[in-house]
Amino acid sequence: MGKISSWTDLDSEDEVLRMDSETTLKQEVAWATHLSLHNAILEWYHLNTDFYLVSELFVLL
Repeated sequence: MGKISSWTDLDSEDEVLRMDSETTLKQEVAWATHLSLHNAILEWYHLNTDFYLVSELFVLL
């Protein structure tokens, strides 16, 4: 089982941090896929959005 970096903030008001977080998430999901991992833990400390972001995450998988 993998773990996505906990520093990411996909809801940040800071556009640079938000874009870096999105890029990191995509790269880490791609790496987990490359390693044939079926699960990854994502801690959503800063999550303020609703189902839309969750649905976007599952598109990446």
